[in-house]
Amino acid sequence: MDSPVMIVGRGPVGMTTALLLARWGVPSVIVDPMRADQTLPGSKAVLIAGHVIAITDPIGIGTTIADEGVAWTKTRTFIRGKEISATDVSTAPGLLPKLVNLTQKRVEELLLERLLAEPLITVMSESTVLDFVDDGDRVKVRVETSSGEKVLTTSWLVGCDGSRSTVRKTLGIPFEGYGHEENFFIVDISADLPFPNERHFHFDPEFNPGRTVLIHPQPNSTWHLDWQVGPDVDAEEEKASGRLDQRIRSIIGGVDYDLHWFTTYQFKQLRARDFRKGRCFLVGDAAHLTSPYGARGMNSGLADAENLAWRLALVVRGDAAESLLDGYSTEREYTSTENLEITGATARFMCPGTTRERLTRRATLAIARMIPAARSRVDSGQIYAAVTYPPALLGSNTEDSSGVSVGTIAPDSVIRAADSSVTRLGQLLRHGVALLIFAGSDPARPGDVARDVLDSVPPELPFTVVEVVRGVPSDTGTSRHVRVHDVDGSLHAQWCPPRVPADGLAYIIRPDAYVAARSPLNSRRITNALDSIFELRVPEKGMVQ
Repeated sequence: MDSPVMIVGRGPVGMTTALLLARWGVPSVIVDPMRADQTLPGSKAVLIAGHVIAITDPIGIGTTIADEGVAWTKTRTFIRGKEISATDVSTAPGLLPKLVNLTQKRVEELLLERLLAEPLITVMSESTVLDFVDDGDRVKVRVETSSGEKVLTTSWLVGCDGSRSTVRKTLGIPFEGYGHEENFFIVDISADLPFPNERHFHFDPEFNPGRTVLIHPQPNSTWHLDWQVGPDVDAEEEKASGRLDQRIRSIIGGVDYDLHWFTTYQFKQLRARDFRKGRCFLVGDAAHLTSPYGARGMNSGLADAENLAWRLALVVRGDAAESLLDGYSTEREYTSTENLEITGATARFMCPGTTRERLTRRATLAIARMIPAARSRVDSGQIYAAVTYPPALLGSNTEDSSGVSVGTIAPDSVIRAADSSVTRLGQLLRHGVALLIFAGSDPARPGDVARDVLDSVPPELPFTVVEVVRGVPSDTGTSRHVRVHDVDGSLHAQWCPPRVPADGLAYIIRPDAYVAARSPLNSRRITNALDSIFELRVPEKGMVQ
């Protein structure tokens, strides 16, 4: 049972990697010790960012996540019961929610349903990777299955096997960082509560003096409650002694509730020294662990999966050189370092480890409760957002900073297309490489450039030209050259301020929706940029200059 890609671990990151590869026509094998129909209990991760919903949209679950999840409108922070900040996170009509609350368990259920229905994915359940050897041109993997030991070969091995990763340990890659001794206690309950559908973070509340409490609403009148409880708390003992019920009652009062799940955890700030070694990759928790405040666990893991999947797909399909894979570790190690810096600052504020840090926190909270100007110093967790890569990290030498920056996720906008089901720009991205073009003074130029570029790229490469027009297009284009109406002008305002240059404007957008390059509407410059980014070999004759 050989496969071009073997994935170790069937958590949300492993399943997303396999499903994204399958969209590109790339088969994979997943090895995992769980039963084929099994998901683990408990909410675990509860917050899903909008751009991560967009990652799951092409594999068929994004709409369900958006529909089932509790969309955020505000996040509020309190000190001893007094509100000190409220941040608006509401979403413009017609776009995906910026943030939703939906449990990791539910996300895993949705992914698993798709996984088991996908013929390009083979799931080896109740199986464990024992070890492997990278021979340079392939990886030999020794697997213990219910029917005995097997040796399989694969071109690429992807470790999505969590913080205790067998793949990472076998590769001998250090997992470096630190942890905190402070315990946190999570419960999931269902109850009819008069609380709003908002994230509420409490410092030093009367129901947990000197520490913190986080309240997250979940679908179907379910609530995720998270207490900071100190170093010596045992979950089972809390339940048996009745202290857990007292904790819950201190927040919800005498309302009836059902307890679904509870556990304790500690902050860990860890990162693998390398995310790639030879033909092997580390993804998700196998590569990095952060404190949960800010929701950088599953969100960042699914972004890892997307970053690697499109690169692997292009390489396996023969559309790009193997060197394209180098960008995975470069970009995602950069992302992990940034995430660890952000969550590390939050962890130090919540769990001060020195006398100086404790005094700083105490003073900050006391002053912020009284003085609005000091409230920005209160760190309750910077909510996850897609990282912005330095253009140089993407190999871009773009210097013009106007418009949408290279290295950022393409912002979504409401559009009108010939296909009435396409109402957002984001729906036209993540299907391959996209070229977003805007006409300058010559209305015929976009069509000429589109033809040149489409003739130059390999016909088997998923590639779409999206031409943005101000009015309703008289010609809706083709499947590879789509014309869309900028309904409210937001596309032109975002991408081409203060106006479109006379010779037009083009943006190259990667399969993970990151803006990779910005260029005048010039065929040769666009194809040269494509070759540089994806190592595609393209002809240069007869192009619009």
